[in-house]
Amino acid sequence: MIDVIENISDISRIPRMTLNKLVDMSTSIMSNDVLENVNNNVPFSEFDIGVGKLIIAANKSSVEYRFIPSKGFERKVNNSIKNNKSALVEELEESLVNKLLMAYKELY
Repeated sequence: MIDVIENISDISRIPRMTLNKLVDMSTSIMSNDVLENVNNNVPFSEFDIGVGKLIIAANKSSVEYRFIPSKGFERKVNNSIKNNKSALVEELEESLVNKLLMAYKELY
């Protein structure tokens, strides 16, 4: 299994502990909203989690989850498979080129 939090930490240089706190805060917010909906007899809770929509169907006796990917996420995954190119590698290469160009412009 891929550890996305670890990968984000490595790439962004944001400490893993900070990212874990963010995830913990997010799950607390979502669980609170689900509880409120259950107590108000609202059967579904929907959350935009950045890469798609997480739908939680909950009642006093069961919890079910459904994930619907965002168009951007779906497009990147499909393009990566179709073109056999990593979107991550392309983004990192573009970032490196931009940093080199900025450094070059500062010199001249």
